Amino acid sequence: MRYPLSPGYQAEETSLQAAIDIEPRCEALRLSVLKFLSTSEPTGADQIADAIGEHFLSVRPRLSELRDQGKVIAYDKNGRSIFGKRAIRWKLYQGLNK
Repeated sequence: MRYPLSPGYQAEETSLQAAIDIEPRCEALRLSVLKFLSTSEPTGADQIADAIGEHFLSVRPRLSELRDQGKVIAYDKNGRSIFGKRAIRWKLYQGLNK
């Protein structure tokens, strides 16, 4: 499979290896993110990670994949990262009728 159904990576060997290492968990992580967002207000990646018991560095790329699959959208930039910086708040994509 190719991105966004599989993790993306850069040209460096370490990036490719990281993508290979995380790939078996990606679908479960994406499903956990979608399940959480289905019952929450728009939420930042770091808060989603905390809520589902995962590291934020595993969740942030899954949100990009879900965005590129058309399943989530960036709601606004009024969230906060764990470092106190502005961050995107995400929500499920509900289509044009919602």
